[in-house]
Amino acid sequence: MIGIIMRLYKAAEVVDMSGVVPLLAKCFIRKLEQGMYYADALKIFGKRGISKEIFKLLIEDAEEAGFSLKIRIYHAVSCYMKKTRTIYDDLHYDALENDCFGTIQEAIYEEAEKKLPDSAGYRIVKDQVDIALPVRVNWGGGWTDTPPHCNEKGGVVLNAAMKLRGIYPVQITVKRLDELHVEFESKDIGVYTTVDSAAEIQDCHNPYDSFALHKAALIACGIIPVKEEADLQEILKRMGGGIYLSTQVYGVPKGSGLGTSSILSGACVKGIFEFLGQERTDAEIYDVVLGMEQIMSTGGGWQDQVGGLTEGIKLISTKPGIAQNLVVEKIEMPEEGKKELKEALSAEEYEMVTATSEFKIKWFFFGKDHAKESD
Repeated sequence: MIGIIMRLYKAAEVVDMSGVVPLLAKCFIRKLEQGMYYADALKIFGKRGISKEIFKLLIEDAEEAGFSLKIRIYHAVSCYMKKTRTIYDDLHYDALENDCFGTIQEAIYEEAEKKLPDSAGYRIVKDQVDIALPVRVNWGGGWTDTPPHCNEKGGVVLNAAMKLRGIYPVQITVKRLDELHVEFESKDIGVYTTVDSAAEIQDCHNPYDSFALHKAALIACGIIPVKEEADLQEILKRMGGGIYLSTQVYGVPKGSGLGTSSILSGACVKGIFEFLGQERTDAEIYDVVLGMEQIMSTGGGWQDQVGGLTEGIKLISTKPGIAQNLVVEKIEMPEEGKKELKEALSAEEYEMVTATSEFKIKWFFFGKDHAKESD
């Protein structure tokens, strides 16, 4: 059937295409639904490619499609437009690329928004809270925790928390202020600001804003509403004071791959809840951090914050679904395993990995045979 349609499409100059174009578009979408790689599915259109009429039909179908099919249509068509340098009605490939990632972000944020806490009963119970967390090293499964893979397939990651040079490098401070305003500081880049309105905090969707993370933390923790108008002074008066929030990542360069941005988000959430006397489980904090990253428009997965918030080595897994319910299993390591680990690493490496906690790892990761093969 597809072969017949393609032959008709190639012979467009002698055939009325009014009935063929919709069939061709449907065949393409069916291939995407069946899991065909987008580049192979695009071959359905042959050398003539995606005409303006087909493009219009595909976009209409995308707008009506469910999550998985919608992002695949947008992705496939944007890739085609980029490769062939095709523009439809002044619409460039990056517009569809944005639609693809925007769909992912919107779906995850809508799910996360359901879990954002209500600040009605919040009161400041501590004058100052300091939180310091380790970084994380990924030992396997990285990227399976990121959308849309984890939403469609689930994810499995093995990672570990670790100190650097004997310290917890991800550090935040929350303090109560007498003044009814909010102060933000990022010590590692030397910037500071004072905020007097809720609207300024709600403007947190630019990831290049030096204080996007600070703002998103107050929103994700429920202190400031996501969109609704609010009086910052009234909120702070009810809570019992203003808020100072500072962040610092000590001795870790940008792009280190140690998950510092997400761990910093986790530290802020953990610190703010402690500042307000709000008890939260690790699982609840994971959810808030996921929502926080969607608020900032940075996306991202879940392994970094789990890696830093939960000490030791752990196996983290989720099942498919927009809502990612994390299962965190701490891995145990016997003394014999620690001994071989110590022999396999330098003294500094061993201290970095083991200094964080009573973490443990299954013996098979560092058995003698494996060690010999590594040599």
